[in-house]
Amino acid sequence: MHRSAQVLLFNSAGDLFLQKRSLNKDEFPGLWDSSAAGHLAPGEGYAECALRELEEELGIRPPGALTRLFKFPASRDTGYEHCTVFHCVSDSPLTLQEEEIDEGKWICPEEMDLWVADTGFRLTPAVRNIWRRFRQRQA
Repeated sequence: MHRSAQVLLFNSAGDLFLQKRSLNKDEFPGLWDSSAAGHLAPGEGYAECALRELEEELGIRPPGALTRLFKFPASRDTGYEHCTVFHCVSDSPLTLQEEEIDEGKWICPEEMDLWVADTGFRLTPAVRNIWRRFRQRQA
């Protein structure tokens, strides 16, 4: 078990950015995942990790602070990671990290709802659960 931070990045229009994991990844290659995510380095906090991953994977520094949404305990669906999820809004141009991401896509929340409802759609279990919990919080 280990710790990770996940970020849901939205633009000012309310669209969510998703990344498609590289086919070279050990876990969940080629599946759509949260905007940015990563493992915490020794001594690093969850928010610091989230900011680092946004910069490494998407090439951005958000204009404001990240909003901590919730935490998931380690389980099979999280890859045995204790996972803290953050929300962020940015309209900065993205530069995708080629080693980690095959492609990215902005989608509206309603489209994400459809992707999550379709159990055959190629989403990571973590982002599927994160989105469900995020939408429950909004209700």
